[in-house]
Amino acid sequence: MADEGTRLGGDRNGRTRTGHGGSDERETAQLPATAPGPAAGGTTGLANQIEFSRLFKLRHLPTAGGHGFALEASPEECRAVARRLELVTLDDFSFEGRIEKGPRTGIFIVRGTIEATFTQRCVVTLEPVPARLEVPVERYFVVDGTADANEVVVSPDDEEPEPIDGDLLDLGEIAVEELSLAIDPYPHAADAPAVLRSYNDAADAAARSAFAALAALRDRSKRR
Repeated sequence: MADEGTRLGGDRNGRTRTGHGGSDERETAQLPATAPGPAAGGTTGLANQIEFSRLFKLRHLPTAGGHGFALEASPEECRAVARRLELVTLDDFSFEGRIEKGPRTGIFIVRGTIEATFTQRCVVTLEPVPARLEVPVERYFVVDGTADANEVVVSPDDEEPEPIDGDLLDLGEIAVEELSLAIDPYPHAADAPAVLRSYNDAADAAARSAFAALAALRDRSKRR
């Protein structure tokens, strides 16, 4: 998918769900590259306060055909994303896809697939729960000032485009956002149902014992 585009490995850290875009001045002054400089097609890495960031300059997008990309998080970036998403480990994390211009000026579409191998903590037993996800991604963006997001209709089934300020789109942050929505919020280990039943049985037994003790106390009071 990325034969015409950019393939980047990462080597630094990430960010939260808000804020795609920005100006060239912002990128140069505040966001020094952490990947090997501005890459072909206009993709670059971000500063070390970001978990996993890959900026794409929308002005570099071809008029036709779009731009393929293949992004892979470094071990350090995986650790940073794992902390943000409260995972035990994130062993690998990648995002491969294509960014294209939409049907109207200022609209951009990101399509692709996220792949991640990670471990969560069981909410019942606290045991590690390994998982592997492949997540399809389709996101729409509109550059602020080029079109009214409230008036843009790509198709009846598509989400409203997300506004971005400037011509920088953070593909890495998109990947982190999509992963955060795809992971199981309540992971269960294989033995979690049995453990829950054991807890419930113990709670029921304790409740019955308490009621029995109260009943016995009441009966003794009546006999007096």
